[in-house]
Amino acid sequence: MRRLLTLVLIVAACAPPVTLLAPAPPVTMPSAVPTEPPTATAEPPPPAVRPPHIEAPAITLARNTFPIYPPSTARIASPPGQFTEANAKLGVIQYLAGLDRYRDTGVLEHVQIKGPFRDAVLASVEATKRAGVQRKFELTAYRIDRVYAKPWGTQALVDVTATITDAVVSGDAAPEVETGVLRLAGDRNLTVFDGWTGTRWFNGMTPVTREQLFTELQQPFGWYLQGETWIPGLPIQTYHAPGGESPFSKARNALLQGFDRQAVAARTLVDVTATVERFDTLTEIGDGIAAVRLSGTVVRKDSAGVETREQFTRTVRAFRKAFANGHGSFTVVDELGPGGVWLSGGDIALKDLDQSFG
Repeated sequence: MRRLLTLVLIVAACAPPVTLLAPAPPVTMPSAVPTEPPTATAEPPPPAVRPPHIEAPAITLARNTFPIYPPSTARIASPPGQFTEANAKLGVIQYLAGLDRYRDTGVLEHVQIKGPFRDAVLASVEATKRAGVQRKFELTAYRIDRVYAKPWGTQALVDVTATITDAVVSGDAAPEVETGVLRLAGDRNLTVFDGWTGTRWFNGMTPVTREQLFTELQQPFGWYLQGETWIPGLPIQTYHAPGGESPFSKARNALLQGFDRQAVAARTLVDVTATVERFDTLTEIGDGIAAVRLSGTVVRKDSAGVETREQFTRTVRAFRKAFANGHGSFTVVDELGPGGVWLSGGDIALKDLDQSFG
């Protein structure tokens, strides 16, 4: 049971002599080959003109205290998808290849394990090292035990029973075979992140922390608000939603198209602060929705350069997609519009949004 988890032409002419007179001195004729004209000095190309560009607004994330609510729904048992079996097998093979690299180099790459599971796996691999012996992990058999989906249908977890042979490539040693249960996370790119001890999962599900959320929420809002800023010559920007067009992306693009760029020659956002009001955990692996208040100042300039400033406060919702390594990535998926109505109309299209691309 100790090692259950290892689960790129010059021609010259002379005048002819005159017989009645003394010979004339030879006359050198001009060369028959024309001389080349002096090479014209090429004019340097004009300097490249950089197209208009505006940086995303700087966002200050408030370090406030906010509630984190637990999942309100459980994961759903699901049949394997079209590519689940192949992707699960590939995920285990990549996991074993990463352990081989660790055993050979001492560097843990491309293996997203942490906590007690990581400690147990690495200790097991260390125990196999022998001077003069080269080994390689091989997946000799596996089966899918269970598949779980998120409430909106995206595949979340895959549990597999894997038989692994620690084969001997060179040296004096015997191969070893073991069978254990591994847990993989993901919808397309499946990654091993936990293992079964025989009575429980080594790591289990760890709730997301406030510090994690603060780190991950540094990124999405500047990019989101950048579409609302411009300078003369900058074309209208389009909001592209991950997974394709959604009710929110339609409403968002209508807003961006509706700005009066004839009256407002330049528009920027300054002194922007993002304040997290709450985080609703949607799945035990850490997916969720953060409600965030954005406040700052809109700076407008007309064609004459006259500047006006106006304070703003808005509320957006950002979806956190959780990954097997415990990290997550946020995308703004909704905004509270005039009259307190969400631009999405209540449909943030998580089934389309929550996918792995590439």
